[in-house]
Amino acid sequence: MTTLTAWRDPRPPSSCTRFFNQSVLEAELHAELQTEIAYHEEAVPCIGDDRSLWTSEDAGERELASLACASCPVVELCDTVAELCAESFGVWGGVDRSPSRTVPVTVGRPERLPNHCRRGHLLEGDNVYVGKTGRRTCRTCSQARARASARRKAEAKREREEQQAA
Repeated sequence: MTTLTAWRDPRPPSSCTRFFNQSVLEAELHAELQTEIAYHEEAVPCIGDDRSLWTSEDAGERELASLACASCPVVELCDTVAELCAESFGVWGGVDRSPSRTVPVTVGRPERLPNHCRRGHLLEGDNVYVGKTGRRTCRTCSQARARASARRKAEAKREREEQQAA
């Protein structure tokens, strides 16, 4: 007696192999993405000769694929489809969604350029104030803090006057 076993693809399930298990929304999203890809066929890099880069086992090749997505006209739709359909392998919307990809963990403050403030303003020329201790302060941020403080004080004063009038 011969036992038949189903062939199992060793790769993680993709949108094609999961098609019959998708919800209606996922199927509609994939159909919309396929329609847009067909419309922009010449400009979509993932359907060109190097299409294997998007599902490669090599992280370096997937990195090249994610860089190529920057010029794609359907990158936003592709990213939306990947998020809503929980795609977990390959490059979708310029993002490598493979489980082997390590996510950098930032501890403490993120790195910033020494000539920029925390909000990214350039600390040069008229935009920098150097205090008595030598500490540089961003004038743009200082002015924004002063305006916000004045706005809060005026609002508090207005509320106090309304309460006294009532």
